[in-house]
Amino acid sequence: MDGFLGISTYSEFITIIVALAATIAYAAAVSKLLRRLTERRKKEKSRFFSAVTEGLKNQSISSVTDMENLYRGVKRTGTEEAGNPARLSTWLREYLVQLLENPPKEGSEVLVEWKSLISKFIEQNEQQSPYAGLPDLERSIITDIELFLGSGDKPAIHRKLREITTAIQAREDSLARIRKTNRWSVSLAVIGLILTVTFGLVSLLK
Repeated sequence: MDGFLGISTYSEFITIIVALAATIAYAAAVSKLLRRLTERRKKEKSRFFSAVTEGLKNQSISSVTDMENLYRGVKRTGTEEAGNPARLSTWLREYLVQLLENPPKEGSEVLVEWKSLISKFIEQNEQQSPYAGLPDLERSIITDIELFLGSGDKPAIHRKLREITTAIQAREDSLARIRKTNRWSVSLAVIGLILTVTFGLVSLLK
């Protein structure tokens, strides 16, 4: 096996196989976890949509607070996403799309009424938390900028603008590293699979 793929000793071969096997196992575990999370979110969204429809039908939803309570109930109070107003707005917009694609049996008047109500809830939700979709650091900086705009403190505004520029650059660098790591993970998994099949065939031909 000397010189094959640059592998000079049996121990090196075993080390590479173990490392590749670990990489494949890790990639499979991550993939399984992501599938579970995706499936769970689909079920939660489906439950939320059904609850909203029933609430609109029996007129038990009359405020954005009612909508928030439904959302938190579906997302299980205490989880990070349960307190995410941006996700609630996203789901409500998706519900609007579904509503227009599959109008209620009650007729066009009910459709217009529900559409108007959901649109109002989205607007109210985003007024309460205008920067909810941003990470904590960027949201804090923008909130500070608004305060300094009100007081006319231009030096502080310029300082905060530099801070948010630095934060955005750091986040972009972090995302670039993650993308690079993901590419390597996929490549190693593919290489590991190829080597496993290759050495399996070689062992059969001996």
